Amino acid sequence: KSWSKIENYLLETMPVFTDRANGYLLAKPFDAWKPMAPGLFKTADGGKTWTRIGAAPPRVNWQGHLAYDGTRRRIGYQHPDGALSWTEDEGGSWR
Repeated sequence: KSWSKIENYLLETMPVFTDRANGYLLAKPFDAWKPMAPGLFKTADGGKTWTRIGAAPPRVNWQGHLAYDGTRRRIGYQHPDGALSWTEDEGGSWR
């Protein structure tokens, strides 16, 4: 299996897959001329293509970890300080 290039984005987390096809990651659009906010991206084709679907949690950075809670069908982000943020609407809101 190969990884597809996500052009002009800096990965904030490694992807987390819920099955062979579907997965999530946090990434930040890269533009050397202006700061841009990171977002939550989703794939439905095993990582061949990624689509921004929502916002990233507050204070996201590359030292955190993304997780998927299959029981409650929510996405979690563990901050470097151990705090947890959860979204139940694919990045529409985080708590």
